[in-house]
Amino acid sequence: MKPPKFLKLIVNISYFLLALDLILSSLCYLYFLFGGSVKLESLDYITDIQNEESRIAAIVLFTLEIIYSAILFYAVYIIRKLIKDFEKERLYTKLQITGLNLAGKLIIGVFILQIIADFFTSIILDNRLKISLSFENDLGSPWLLIAIGLFLIYLSKIFKNSARLLEENELTV
Repeated sequence: MKPPKFLKLIVNISYFLLALDLILSSLCYLYFLFGGSVKLESLDYITDIQNEESRIAAIVLFTLEIIYSAILFYAVYIIRKLIKDFEKERLYTKLQITGLNLAGKLIIGVFILQIIADFFTSIILDNRLKISLSFENDLGSPWLLIAIGLFLIYLSKIFKNSARLLEENELTV
């Protein structure tokens, strides 16, 4: 079963853009760690590094941003591998089952990391405890991400069950 060319193109573009983002973020992070002046725009905040406390906060936020980018990059990498495996016209392989499951868990992990980052950002930068639950009506909604992650995990379970049934069917024939 050949995946649609448009899907493959979108995943490849996402892969290379996320790789570029990860590389540039890492370079900025290293520059900042070695004393460079960076205006940090991370997690919807803009801060100027003025004292040691805000420097530590910026390091924490930069680290969370890089971890977030790395997890998202790895999830897209796994999806890219899945698409290549589907091109071989084999279904229900171990790679597909574990890949779908792992990609789903990584996407959910990004959602959880985003919640943690937002929570600590409000504590560190605003000096206040803020817990909120928001519902966004766009495609960038974290709730859509968690739904996609859960769907991929569910799809991996379907693939696992189908692989078992296919194996049983081949044994009876």
